[in-house]
Amino acid sequence: MTVTITSLLTSTVDPQRPGVKLPATLDPIRTLAGSLQGHPLIVLADEVDEGTTSNITVVRVPASTENVYIARWRNTLSYLESNTSLDEVWCVDGTDVELINAPPACRPGTMFVGFEHTVVGCSWMRRKHPSQAAWINEHEDLTLLNPGVIGGHRKTVVEFLTDMLQLWDKTDRSTDIGDMGVFNETCYTTWADRHVTGPRVVTPYKLVWAWNHSNEHAHSAFRHK
Repeated sequence: MTVTITSLLTSTVDPQRPGVKLPATLDPIRTLAGSLQGHPLIVLADEVDEGTTSNITVVRVPASTENVYIARWRNTLSYLESNTSLDEVWCVDGTDVELINAPPACRPGTMFVGFEHTVVGCSWMRRKHPSQAAWINEHEDLTLLNPGVIGGHRKTVVEFLTDMLQLWDKTDRSTDIGDMGVFNETCYTTWADRHVTGPRVVTPYKLVWAWNHSNEHAHSAFRHK
């Protein structure tokens, strides 16, 4: 079975939006759910009650004080490890991603990932991920990858998330705002020859208007913001 998975962690403040918490309702993810045209959406939520409505199935996860961008991946990994009947899985941001075309067929051992129209060494990455300053300097000219859309066979995604979370846990990253740094480091090191990105996977983050008016989006599986 192929599913899309997202997180709705409303008990914790988003570190990128100080003082802002999402409402503990399904409203923020309804655009994503509607775009799937009936295909199943699994929502890992820490405050919304479990249940199934239309194509949305809410799975309750424990509330956590950990950085929400890392907590979501721990929850996703746990869910994937427990649901071995799943085949292809797409893990996406819930509030700013929607499906616009059929996703590419997954290949064993290969991860599909999102990207941005900038580089690893951009000023935002340097400001928000100080623990990775040395790695960013060394890889500053690489395309910045974005974890708002990742996909692959269940076993492949489990392997990738295990590697990424182990890398996160090896170093004190408490000064980092989220997962962008560790995600890019994982993709470009242990997964350098095992990830695929580009316009077939997703529109570039925050370039939706330009993409829509260039016809390039005709082949993208997901639209990101």
